[in-house]
Amino acid sequence: LNANNEKIDIETLIGKTIVIYFSASWCPPCRRFTPILSETYHNVKREVVAKNEQVEFVLMSADTEISAYNAYRQKMPFLAVPFHHAETKLPMLKHFFQFRTIPHVVVILPNGTVSNWDAANDIYSDIQGKHFPWWKKDIQD
Repeated sequence: LNANNEKIDIETLIGKTIVIYFSASWCPPCRRFTPILSETYHNVKREVVAKNEQVEFVLMSADTEISAYNAYRQKMPFLAVPFHHAETKLPMLKHFFQFRTIPHVVVILPNGTVSNWDAANDIYSDIQGKHFPWWKKDIQD
């Protein structure tokens, strides 16, 4: 869903860098992180557009009540997975992206490569988005 609560075609995400934000309104660390991520979103959008690239940030909510989900979404300028999809897909995605706690941020490049499996701390230290997509070097490198 976009900020106007309109469904978007998932195919519009092809060829873009995708930043997935796992969060929930009931989570105090998430509520503190959301304004930071929203500011980062605007900064990254500006930087990426200047480079002729495209990026979308997408909320994947762990909220269990639609009213909380809807209220929380209003605080974010980016896309969101619809409530009924988030509720069913979240367990699978938590397993796939190997995380247990929120807030959690994953960055996926247009070619499907994950540049950062856990970008929240990198975003805290780079609100301006100058180091986007916040590459994490493999420990073996």
